[in-house]
Amino acid sequence: MNLPEIRNIIILDKNGNQVNIENLPAEIIVESKDISLSLIHDVLEAERWNRRQGTRKTKTISEVTGGGRKPYRQKGTGYARQGSIRATQFRGGATVFGPQPVDFHKKVNYKARKIALTYLLNFKASQNILYLIKDLKLDKYSTKTIYNILKKSKLIPENVLSFVYSDNDPYLYKSANNIPFLKMINSLRPTMPELYYNTGIVFTDNSYNEFLQVLKNIK
Repeated sequence: MNLPEIRNIIILDKNGNQVNIENLPAEIIVESKDISLSLIHDVLEAERWNRRQGTRKTKTISEVTGGGRKPYRQKGTGYARQGSIRATQFRGGATVFGPQPVDFHKKVNYKARKIALTYLLNFKASQNILYLIKDLKLDKYSTKTIYNILKKSKLIPENVLSFVYSDNDPYLYKSANNIPFLKMINSLRPTMPELYYNTGIVFTDNSYNEFLQVLKNIK
């Protein structure tokens, strides 16, 4: 795969101004030739399938209530013989070959998932769509503050962003969660679909450090 070898993250101040560009830590940088898009795809699809409930269900003839006796006698009516009003050809009867509950779960190796996240971070960094808001501290809930920072940096409303937050930033989640252009992701529990389907990923200081720590703990 031909990708730029540079792995940058764009640094924004708490007002939304671009102040610097930094490289990703050397220990998580992966060369373009080693990035496996197929692994990213496998983990992505597994997470999507694991969200399927698979609970749709139709009743077979043994499960439909009623119909305990023949609707009419066997002979002499001129109609075809019937054994139950709950047979499949009757309204309110059973369903033939209808959907039954299915477990869509796909197992993903823990290490493979972390490696896929590392590849994805490198992939996004090579496209220059990683952003880090420095020194963002909220002392109260304020959606307006987060919106103005992202708008001044020209990240919204043109883009759909993945906003990675930390539990150590108590006011951040509720302040940003109701902005329609953002998909909120916990830094300690990152999810592949939300990190993949976007036009940019935004970190705070705490969430960036925690996210990197998750990737570095591959053993």
